[in-house]
Amino acid sequence: MKFNNKIIEMWAKWFVGNAVTAIVVIGKSPFDFSGHDWKQAANTIWLAILPVVVAWANPKHNLTLTKSKSE
Repeated sequence: MKFNNKIIEMWAKWFVGNAVTAIVVIGKSPFDFSGHDWKQAANTIWLAILPVVVAWANPKHNLTLTKSKSE
């Protein structure tokens, strides 16, 4: 069994989208962020995991944690 890289791909797409959204919503350049702003932006890390978990839990979606050697 090998690790399924589609999980990493899906998480990375959601993470980038959430990170850009967090920067736009905070309304500042990341160079001007305060400590509180960075904490808010850091929530995108765990928030990006939710769509991956939902897709994994959906029996109609073929996202699995591992893939067989034949794939």
